[in-house]
Amino acid sequence: MQTYSREFLQSLPDKKKQQEVDAMIKGFWQSMHVTAENGQTSYFFDMTTMRKVAPEPASNRVLQTKSTLNSQTTMTNEEIVTRFQTAFPGCSVQYGEEWVESNASTRVLKRGITIDWS
Repeated sequence: MQTYSREFLQSLPDKKKQQEVDAMIKGFWQSMHVTAENGQTSYFFDMTTMRKVAPEPASNRVLQTKSTLNSQTTMTNEEIVTRFQTAFPGCSVQYGEEWVESNASTRVLKRGITIDWS
């Protein structure tokens, strides 16, 4: 029989957050890789449609699709930036927001994380 220590049980929330970050990175890694291959030195991870949700008890958890995982998080922007800094050592990792023109009469707020390896 396997035992589950106090330390193991206390580490589960952090492991879940790391799985969220890993899923985010997996979702954009191919695009970032192509960006780097093309000689660019930064990548913008668009979080405009991502929303923060409260962690759900296991009994209420619903099956999440890949698109759901990439559009929801239980972490704050600061937590995501900190984890991205660990995942991309030596790179500048910063959260930012800016208004951009989507067409002649509409501006949208783009928010996300820039990873810069220049």
